[in-house]
Amino acid sequence: KVLNLNNYKFKIFSFGERGQKLDYELIKEITEKLSKSIKSNFQNFDYILSPEPGGHLWGSLVSLNLKKDLNILRLHPSNEKGEVKVFRKTAYNNNQLFFNKFKKGDKVVILDDIISSGSTLKSIIEMLKKHKIIIVGIQTILARTNKYQEIEKKYNIPIKFLENENDFEDIYSKPLNAPWSFSQIPKEIKDLISKKILKKGMKILITGAHFTPAVATVE
Repeated sequence: KVLNLNNYKFKIFSFGERGQKLDYELIKEITEKLSKSIKSNFQNFDYILSPEPGGHLWGSLVSLNLKKDLNILRLHPSNEKGEVKVFRKTAYNNNQLFFNKFKKGDKVVILDDIISSGSTLKSIIEMLKKHKIIIVGIQTILARTNKYQEIEKKYNIPIKFLENENDFEDIYSKPLNAPWSFSQIPKEIKDLISKKILKKGMKILITGAHFTPAVATVE
């Protein structure tokens, strides 16, 4: 589903900030893959830092899985001593995040659900740098654009993600009834073919939250 928020096309993903119901298997898969990626790429850090509203769910699950502490950037202040404010301006709204329970020299991994324009991450990075907190790396589920490359270059911080939406363009942006070769069909659909759930000659409609529907013929 796509919402028009202040002339910005906001795509809703089940695992994102406006998602509602998540199947257990998807929760398990994403949590395990995020944990594996962080464990492989960012070994030496003190805690995971995740922003509301989309990142803190996954931060909670992954911190439990990796036996790491979690610090949440909240949308509402606690009004406790030492709390700092982060002004966040995104492509579709402006708000504030609140951060506390940190000290100079902390080593953190930022974990968020989706990186799109990169505005949220830039705001968080600038705040952390101001308070002398070391960002070991950034992990997301999905990169919607290649804006993350600008952040990597500007701040010299590695960014990892499970999927890049741009990688789907060649597969999923074909017009309806465009010819498909077997090599272009996603692994999930190949698995259905190998199990003979999909049979030769069948026409299938491939659709989803982040790509253009396309019709493929099983050969």
